[in-house]
Amino acid sequence: MTALGSNFYFPPSRLNYLVQLRSLLTQNKIVALEGGMGFGKTVLLEEVLTTAMPDANKCYVTASKNITDVQLRSRIIEQLFGNVLFDPEKPLVSSFLEFNQQTELMVAIDNAHYMSAKLVGELLQVFSQINGAGIQFSIVLSFDKSISATLLNINSQLIAVESIPRLSKDESYHLLNTYFSELPAITDSKLKRWIENSKGVPIQLLAYNDQNNLELVNSGGLNIKLWGQLSRSQVYFLPLGFMPTMWVILTQLQTLQSNILVRRMMSLWR
Repeated sequence: MTALGSNFYFPPSRLNYLVQLRSLLTQNKIVALEGGMGFGKTVLLEEVLTTAMPDANKCYVTASKNITDVQLRSRIIEQLFGNVLFDPEKPLVSSFLEFNQQTELMVAIDNAHYMSAKLVGELLQVFSQINGAGIQFSIVLSFDKSISATLLNINSQLIAVESIPRLSKDESYHLLNTYFSELPAITDSKLKRWIENSKGVPIQLLAYNDQNNLELVNSGGLNIKLWGQLSRSQVYFLPLGFMPTMWVILTQLQTLQSNILVRRMMSLWR
């Protein structure tokens, strides 16, 4: 495992995936990261946004089914161009052409499966016109095709859809070993079964509990958001100089799950 600058460890397959994404950005492609719940879309998206195009004006927004096109346009324009007067009812290209001053731009949109086809079309138009004017402009999206296949169905050479790879068995063990201080050896039969049943999905792996029979719970019983909060809590405890075991944190989170601070905690592996 290799450490990145954020006190978080990425498996080799994810590092290679990031290299691939950055390469596509240099080829004037809109890059779309595809993966299901718990694959780590958000953390990969954030890593690309942080490390690529260091001199660009950047924007990061999260789409949701409750956010309208007008609201998304507003957030994109405000983050890129600051406090400017614009009409969020108009297509994005109008504001981009009006306010951009020959500056490199980068837009990252998480949960892009909630974007309307109209807004996706506007992004394609902006991307084509801004890059056609000789200005470097990159767009990175993350989406779950099980929620919406809009990005998969767009017939455009400008969009490169890249599926997030599942972790190998060795990478799965190393990830668990990062979070659990007393993890059995990789040859342990119960642990091997847990890793096999998790199928390389980080959020499933981090639901590990050495007190049970190491069988995955069904999707209805697994609180994905809670496990995401759990993994984020581990990162918060690291600077304090100790690493509490996962079941202790889980007990605390279950007690505080209704607390607003816990509910607002960002999931690291969503």
